[in-house]
Amino acid sequence: MIFSKDWHISGKNNSVSVEISDEFYRVVVDVQDDKPCYLVHRRDKANFTEAPVRSSIDIGGAGWLSLTYECEVEQSTVSSRRIEGGVATYVKRAGSTHEKHLYFAENNSLWNEIPDHTDSCTLFFRISGKGIYTISEIDLVWFDQLFYDDVNTLGFSSRVLDSIDDSNSVHINVNSYSPTGSESSAIITAAWSDSQGHQVPGVPEYAINSQLGPYQYLEPSKSVYNFSVPQYASSVEIQIRSWKKKGDFLLSREWTVEGFTEPLNDDLIDETNLNSILGLIPSDDRLVVLHTTAPPLGHATLSLRPNRLAAEFTKLGIYVIFLPFSKVPGGIERHSDKAWIVCRSLWPKLQYLLSKRNNSKDVFVCTSFPNFEAVSALDLLNSSGWTTVYEIRDDMEEFNRVGYSKWFDNQLEQYVLERADHVTTVSPRLAEKAAIIAGRNDVRVVPNAVSDFLLENGKPHRTIESQRRKYGSKVVGYLGHLTDSWFDWSTLLDVATQLEEYEFRVIGHGMPNHMVDRLPSNVNYLGPMDHASFVEESKNWAVGLIPFKLSPLTFGVDPNKLYEYLALGVKVVSAPMGGVGSAPWSKVYRGAEEMKQSIVATSSERVTEEDIAELDAYLNSSSWGERAQQMINIFESEVS
Repeated sequence: MIFSKDWHISGKNNSVSVEISDEFYRVVVDVQDDKPCYLVHRRDKANFTEAPVRSSIDIGGAGWLSLTYECEVEQSTVSSRRIEGGVATYVKRAGSTHEKHLYFAENNSLWNEIPDHTDSCTLFFRISGKGIYTISEIDLVWFDQLFYDDVNTLGFSSRVLDSIDDSNSVHINVNSYSPTGSESSAIITAAWSDSQGHQVPGVPEYAINSQLGPYQYLEPSKSVYNFSVPQYASSVEIQIRSWKKKGDFLLSREWTVEGFTEPLNDDLIDETNLNSILGLIPSDDRLVVLHTTAPPLGHATLSLRPNRLAAEFTKLGIYVIFLPFSKVPGGIERHSDKAWIVCRSLWPKLQYLLSKRNNSKDVFVCTSFPNFEAVSALDLLNSSGWTTVYEIRDDMEEFNRVGYSKWFDNQLEQYVLERADHVTTVSPRLAEKAAIIAGRNDVRVVPNAVSDFLLENGKPHRTIESQRRKYGSKVVGYLGHLTDSWFDWSTLLDVATQLEEYEFRVIGHGMPNHMVDRLPSNVNYLGPMDHASFVEESKNWAVGLIPFKLSPLTFGVDPNKLYEYLALGVKVVSAPMGGVGSAPWSKVYRGAEEMKQSIVATSSERVTEEDIAELDAYLNSSSWGERAQQMINIFESEVS
């Protein structure tokens, strides 16, 4: 799947935006011109003459290319063939030259053989006529070719997975295809080894070859394959190879191997399976169940508030069952010795079993997901002696109003607000709103926090010496999402134009294409940046901006950027939101003139030892460990 935000649309009046959440990825194009235009991936302009600097996907050599996508059209002026997907490929020739080939999709699908020496490609969409075009489910895949060479050696591709000691199943995700339609033309094998590198026999669940061990045939209609991990195995080499001269076989280059701890099939999971998990949790130890819109624990790129708190709870010896928004492969995964991730489809069975636990210390936390499942769980677990908590991380009503969180229902949220034992929010404004809706006066604010990584790595920047070195700096920065849905570009550019002597450094994802050519010379867009690089980048910043538009949605936000800037010794100038106004080293503005005055005043202020001490005291109480303890104190407090 394509998940990049790097798209460009031709035509000066046209615009493109990318929307990503746990639920979807889609590219929305607003075309204002009747003449044809091109939406291109990872290129600055729709010029296919030269090979791209960055290919849309990694490819190389002979093989096949597959493209599929979905598209919805609104307000179009053209009756047919309004959008046409395609791929431009580039074959390496003598010197640095390339030969271009264009392939177009039919009925939202493309499947073409690609010549040898192809080394790059550009995904594009040709759009005809005014309208709003939403493109989703974009899947561009390059298939390698497995074949016999001149000495009849089997062609193969392999992956090695180490450290599978705690897994009992290995999942292989792969797309494959046989151009000749030959059956049994490729197999997948598993070779197991122990910690000393000695071979371990595989589990006899599939056919076994005397030389290759257990194997399965690859089937074009199948994309997931499983092998059970044998006892004593600590690593595995998975090979996919052509088989017995039965024809060429095409294999997606980006196939993966993953180990799972509790890989259970949804159809086979019953109360016995779930009871076996609960049997591992001592009856007198606290269990916290988190019902959330967050991604699973251990997600490669996303770690939201529920994920952070779950990790801190386990550090404190608390058991956790985590229900993420997305599906869990196999239904149940053991994340650590005290944490399990459970698929939401199993929640009806699980909540019934949880209601049988006779432990008044157990807690159910609905974290910004007041749906029907939360309502039923709240009633059942309340009647079973559990402590129930509704945590409000964002104003979901406002998210729903602008087209997100379509599951949200005001009446369900009111029901949860009124019946939960405790209600917490991340900001005072959200607390006020919750108190009004539910008619309760016990709503408590537990703000967001900062990671241990930034707290530790920011220490050198939070010294009097570091602050003195950058005194007089006129560098103003921003780190975060850049969508014009809430980023106030108009005010930022107005202020930057007036403060010509200042440099504004903008970092993040989602840069609107129509803004690139409008940036003044003193505004530099640096692209995305990870936290490790940001630590170095921010050392000369005089001000960290949080320039969000004023709206009901942003008023309720408690911005993580506040804590990140302060952890790195950067003073903050922000639009009004969350608890920014009460934080040290921070100023709140309303409008362009106040933003300008706040930047000038903040950058000219000298930092004292007392200022450093105040900041450190604030940050010491703003770690995720501190927030977890605050939540535990609420769990244990008396219900009003």
